Amino acid sequence: MASVNIRISEKSRDALKAISREDGCSIHQVADLAVESYRRRRILEETNVAYAALKADRSEWASELKERETWDVAVADGLGDA
Repeated sequence: MASVNIRISEKSRDALKAISREDGCSIHQVADLAVESYRRRRILEETNVAYAALKADRSEWASELKERETWDVAVADGLGDA
């Protein structure tokens, strides 16, 4: 795995060290997991903002609900849990 050096605060470094000791993994693994968790949280936050905007527009929200009804039929397509 390629790596690069980055500057972080002593507070963050100490937190990474403590978590890596507690979890029994490397500081690199903890940092990778933290970045991935932050990335996913941002995606969810952006999605929530987009849905709030969609719901604020009655016409667009009605269209969304109608599309969901259309797709709900696909759940009962008879394929079962293959």
